[in-house]
Amino acid sequence: HVANPIPVPVASEPVQRAASPNRLRSEIVIPTADAIASPAASVAEPATVVAAQAFGSRWPAWPAILFVLWLAGALFGFARIGQSFARLARHIGAPIHERPAVRGYVAQGSALDRDLTTLAQLAKVEKPRIALLTDLASPFVMRGVAFAGTANSAIVVLPTWVLDHLDAAQLRAMLAHEVAHLARRDPEWKLLTSAWRALFWFLPLAGFAQRRLDDAAELACDAWAAEHSGGGRELAECLVACAERHVARPMSFHLMSSRLVPAMAARPTGLLARIEHLLEGTAMNPFVPKFAKHLAAIAGLAFAAVALPGIALDVIKPATAVAAAGHFGTSINIDDSGHQKIRISQSDDEHQLRVDVDGKITFTDDESDVASLSKGGTAKFSETRAGTTHKLEVTELNGTLVRKYFINGNEQPIDAAGRAWVAAFLPVLARESGLDAEGRVDRLYAKGGANAVLDEVEKIHSGYVRGKYLALLSKHGTLQPGEMDRALVLAGDIDSDYERRQALTHLFNDQALAAPQQVVFLKQASKIESDYERAELLTGFLPKLSGDANVRRAWLDAAVTIDSDYERGRTLKAMLERVDADAEALSRIVVASESMGSDYERRELLVAVAQKSQDADALAPAYAHSVSGIGSDYEKREALMTLIRVPKFGRTAALAVLDAATGIGSDYECREALVALAGVMPKDDEVIKNYRRNASRLSDSERGEVERALDRLVL
Repeated sequence: HVANPIPVPVASEPVQRAASPNRLRSEIVIPTADAIASPAASVAEPATVVAAQAFGSRWPAWPAILFVLWLAGALFGFARIGQSFARLARHIGAPIHERPAVRGYVAQGSALDRDLTTLAQLAKVEKPRIALLTDLASPFVMRGVAFAGTANSAIVVLPTWVLDHLDAAQLRAMLAHEVAHLARRDPEWKLLTSAWRALFWFLPLAGFAQRRLDDAAELACDAWAAEHSGGGRELAECLVACAERHVARPMSFHLMSSRLVPAMAARPTGLLARIEHLLEGTAMNPFVPKFAKHLAAIAGLAFAAVALPGIALDVIKPATAVAAAGHFGTSINIDDSGHQKIRISQSDDEHQLRVDVDGKITFTDDESDVASLSKGGTAKFSETRAGTTHKLEVTELNGTLVRKYFINGNEQPIDAAGRAWVAAFLPVLARESGLDAEGRVDRLYAKGGANAVLDEVEKIHSGYVRGKYLALLSKHGTLQPGEMDRALVLAGDIDSDYERRQALTHLFNDQALAAPQQVVFLKQASKIESDYERAELLTGFLPKLSGDANVRRAWLDAAVTIDSDYERGRTLKAMLERVDADAEALSRIVVASESMGSDYERRELLVAVAQKSQDADALAPAYAHSVSGIGSDYEKREALMTLIRVPKFGRTAALAVLDAATGIGSDYECREALVALAGVMPKDDEVIKNYRRNASRLSDSERGEVERALDRLVL
C-alpha cells in the first residue's frame, strides 16, 4: 500500500464494496481517466517513490530479528529442561532401606521387590530401582540418573505416603503402571517431545498436543497395569488417593517433574475419566508403540512445525448445506403453573414446517380443525411446499376461536382448498409432535380398541411420541395376548434406547405379563444397544419375572450379550443374588465371563458363580477355562481360591485348578493357590503328579512351602 498525499479525483459512481462473511477483502479505489492525466498525479509519483525507498532503507532486517527471537525462545526452553533434570537428579534419594513390614510388604527382598521383578519380566524391561520422595502427590518413573552408585538408570520414584496408605494389591497396581511406562520408553519420548517443544515454542497448540500424548500414554499404562496386576479397581483406588493429595495441597516438585517425566497422576483434571475407564472395564489401548511408529509421529510433528504456518485453508460451507441435511426440532416448555409452549420446526429440500403453540390445544374428533385453546392461547401453523406457503393462525379470544388463513403471506378466506390443507396437515402434525396425545389415544381407543391405537403407533416415527402413546394405551385396560405381543414389538422398534426402555417399563408395570409375554418382553430388551439402559431394565424387573425356564433363558440371552464388562457383571451378579440359579444358568454365566476383558470384573463374576455352586467338580472345567484367560496373576489366584472352597471338590476340580495354575507367572501367587489346594485335593496319583509339576517351576523358597504342604497331604 502506497500513501498518496495529494487528493486524487475519483469516479462519480460509488465504488461497490465486496463483502463476504467468510473472508476479508481490501477495498481498491480506481481513479478516473482524468485523474490519471492530472499533472498533480504525475508530480506526486516520484515523491512517493523516493519516500518509499527512504523508508525501506531504514527498515530493520526482519529475518534476523525473527531468528534472534526464535533462538532466545529455544534457549530458554532448553534451559528449563536442564534445570528440571538437574532438580530431579538432586531430589532422588537413596534406595529404600530395610524397614518393618508395611501391610505385608518390606523393602528390598520382600514381596514388593518380588512383584517388581515379576512385572519387569512380564514387560521385558530391566528391573528398575525404587526411590522414596516426600512432598510428592503421585509416583513417576525416569531414566538417565545413576542410582546409588549402580549402573541401573531406571528409577521408580514413590511418594512416602503410599507405603502407609496403600495395601498390597494397590501397591502392585501402582508399580505395574510405572513399569508400563518403562516398557513404552515414555521417559525418553517425554524428554524428546519436551525438546521438540523448546525448538518450536512459537506453535500455539504444542502444549495441547503434548497433553493429549501424555493422556494417551497414561491410558495405555493403565490398561497394561490392570491386565498384569491386581486389576482395574486397585489402580483406580491409587488414582483416587493421588487425587485427594492434589486437592489437599498442590505439590510444587510434583508439578515441576511432570513436565519432564511421565507421572501417574500429573493432571488431576484427567483422573476422573481414567478412574471410570478402570472401574467400567472400558477397553483401553495397552500396546507398546514400535520405534517406526514413534519415528513417523516425530516426522509428522516436524513437518507440521515447518509447513503448517505457510498453509491456509479457506473452507466455505455452501448455503444449501443446511437445507440438504434437513432439520427437525421440537421444544416443549411447561412452567410451574402448567402453562405450556410448544415449538416445532422441520425443513428439508422440498418441505418446510413451523408450529408455535402457546397454551393447551386439542383437536376435533376427526382432527380436521382445532377444537380448543386455553384462555388467551395462540396456535400458528405454517407449511411451505413447492414454493407455496400455507399458514393458519388460531387465537382464543373471550371463549371464541378466531382463525386467519394466509397463502404466501396474503390473508384469504378459508375455502375448500384451505380446509383440505388443514385437514391433511393437522393429523400428521398431531401424530409426530405428540400434541393432544391423551385425546387422540382416547378417541382411537373408543373407535377401534387397542388395535386402532397400535395402528397409529406404527405410523409414528418419533420414539418419544411412540412411547407416550404406548404408555397411555397401557392404562386403558388389560391387553389381550396378541395385542400385548404387538405392543411389545412396537416398543422394541423405538430407535432411542432410553425411550425404548421407558416404553417397555410402562407396559411391564401396567400390564400383567404371562410367561410367553415376558419372553417377548425380554427379546425386545435385547434390542437395547446401550449397556446401561439394558442393565437397568433387566435388573429392575428381575424380581418380578416368572420362574419359567424359558423366561430365565430369555433373560440370560439378554444379559450375557451386554458388551460392557461392568454392566454385564453387575447384571449377572444381580441374578445370582436374587434367583436360585440352576447348573445350566451357572454354566452359561461362566461361559459369558470368558469374553470379559476386565480381569477384575471377570474374577468378581466367577467368584459370585462359585459361591452359588454346590458342586465343584461339575463347575470346575468351564470355570478353570475362564480363569486361564485372566491376565492378572492376583485375580487368577483369587478366583481359584474361591473354587477350592466349593463343596464336592474332587479329582476333576483339582486337575482343573492345577491346569489353570500353570498360567500363573508370579511364584508367590502360584504358591498361595497350590498350598490352599493341597488342603482339599484327593490323594490321586495323577493329581499329585500334576501338583509336583507345578511346584517344580517355582523358586527354591516358594517350592519348599508347596512341597511341605503336599507332604502333609501324603503323609
